[in-house]
Amino acid sequence: MSDLKNAVLIKPSLSEAQVVELVGQLYRLKVSEVQPLPSYDDQNFHIQVAETQVSGDHRRSYVLKVLNTTDSQDVDLVEVQTRVMMFLKQKGFPASTPIPTTDGRIMSLETINSGQEYKTHMVRLLTYLPGIPLQQIPADPPTFYKVGQTLAQINKVLKEFQHPKLKSLQRDSFLWKLTNIHQLKEYLYILKDSDRKVVEHIIQQILEKVLPNISNFHESSFTPACLTGTLDSTVTWKRCAKASPLERDLPLRSVPDNHCHPVHLYNRGLLQPRPHQYPSRKIRTLAVNPFPGCYI
Repeated sequence: MSDLKNAVLIKPSLSEAQVVELVGQLYRLKVSEVQPLPSYDDQNFHIQVAETQVSGDHRRSYVLKVLNTTDSQDVDLVEVQTRVMMFLKQKGFPASTPIPTTDGRIMSLETINSGQEYKTHMVRLLTYLPGIPLQQIPADPPTFYKVGQTLAQINKVLKEFQHPKLKSLQRDSFLWKLTNIHQLKEYLYILKDSDRKVVEHIIQQILEKVLPNISNFHESSFTPACLTGTLDSTVTWKRCAKASPLERDLPLRSVPDNHCHPVHLYNRGLLQPRPHQYPSRKIRTLAVNPFPGCYI
């Protein structure tokens, strides 16, 4: 989405009152509680509702995700990402899925008052996925094995996914694409000296040993966790006694941020020795949900 280079990214700034009004207008749900959730470019809210739609078996807890002005313009990409979540849910994964508006839309482009002017933002209401962020769980081999196993299952299932706008996922200039790893060097200044040296070494190893051989690797239209090729350290771990075999003990993710940098090279996941030390830029649902969930 950040491929829209000429667009000025403006983060939404909805008030609690606007959230209540928006959810009431689009979904006919009466909000009883609103809690802001972390987000880097977007705005997310964990909401509780007192009354549900007349029809439909919906929960009382949701995540309202309002995209920034730039990402809101990439309608095709948001559409595909949302359909992927729905597809994974149909395949048995504990994925966060969109709640349709009263007129049946899975996302809605809304003109919202941002104070001095009106801005256009893409809005989605997603099912809430409770759980514990992966970065709060002791890092041990069994946990990493389960995460890898889950991502492999997602990758395998996504080979079946089809959509007329699937090519929207191919973003050559996307910062978090592996072939663009060299661009991360300009952000290394945010790290401590000791951590910076580790990350610089890893980046250099990828540039010298991985990229020259990247044509030999399998390339999928999808990348685990959010189509960026990385797994976020904010993935949520879900443990449910009554869950299906596929859902039981699956790592989940929390809320959606369209860039969803799962496992960022420098501030999370795989190349991050101590993920809990760095604030995550975005959180999206992975619960095997490539984009939304409980908390971004």
